[in-house]
Amino acid sequence: MPIITPEEFKRFLHGFNVIDCIVREHDLFYFIGREDYTKWPAAKGEAENESGPSEYEVKKTFLSYDGAAPIGKRIGRVVLTGYPRTMAGASKQPDAKGFAISSHGDIYALGGGVKERERDIPSSEDSGPLRGIIRRVRSIDGWLYLCGSNNCVGKRLGKDSWFSHSEGVPNPPRADGRYNFLHDIDGFSEQDIYTVGNYGQVFHFDGKAWTRVSLPTNIDFETVCCAGDGQVYISGAKGTTYRGRGNKWQLIHKGDGSLPFRDMVWFEDRIWCTSDYGLWQIKDGKLESATLPDGMHAYSGNLSAAAGVLLLAGYGGAAYLTKGVWTKIFSAAEMNQSVK
Repeated sequence: MPIITPEEFKRFLHGFNVIDCIVREHDLFYFIGREDYTKWPAAKGEAENESGPSEYEVKKTFLSYDGAAPIGKRIGRVVLTGYPRTMAGASKQPDAKGFAISSHGDIYALGGGVKERERDIPSSEDSGPLRGIIRRVRSIDGWLYLCGSNNCVGKRLGKDSWFSHSEGVPNPPRADGRYNFLHDIDGFSEQDIYTVGNYGQVFHFDGKAWTRVSLPTNIDFETVCCAGDGQVYISGAKGTTYRGRGNKWQLIHKGDGSLPFRDMVWFEDRIWCTSDYGLWQIKDGKLESATLPDGMHAYSGNLSAAAGVLLLAGYGGAAYLTKGVWTKIFSAAEMNQSVK
């Protein structure tokens, strides 16, 4: 049985697709929903064969899920307009909050009795971290970090305050004329951080300086996970995945998928990976499809792990795993049928 009601779904989620999720606490999750513009009335939608609306036109919804609240009162929502591609983030330092952050630096915070838009994340011209768009936000040691285009890296110090690592990350001109992009960031601690990007880029921060890490490939890397087994897992095109640390790396999976992994996290004793096409596990260096209860493979797309919880969410719905048991939050197919 789902643990949100059809009435909650109709009020807060109907007409939106889940595009990101984050665990802040054991019973507190956040989701980003993107308006399904294909369901717009004909007068509002785009004509056939024309491109879809811009991301600024498509509404986003920032949802909080409180599993400790009574059934029927677990969902809260803020509707965001003018936010392009939007990601979910969370912090414990210096304050416990959830965030909706757009690729252009718009940021909305929820938590501690606060619901507010913070000042846009500043660009490098204004002594901030941004040198283009944001591609990923992550929590490291409880602090919120970002990475993105032109090899930018930043850390949120508090409301309206950001520290820029960007000046320390190499961003050399490229012979092929392409921009450098960092696609993901993770860390064992704030003194041991890895970030990965296009054309085989991997950088390591040791608490003092950023240095380039050499891997035997120039594929575009999409995800990185600093895992509980002490190893770093880096994955890129078609799901190709390397494992290692420092300057010792091993290819553990030669990808043959049509999509790279969108998210890669450590939970309990293994790596979990997802894309829109499924959920996988890596244990003892071997990648295999994850076993899920009937229907839950449709929830694939985004992952988050924290506080003893693995959260899976996508267009098809959302569920979480704790102590070996999967719990369905909602199935989009079932809910959409119930609210017709």
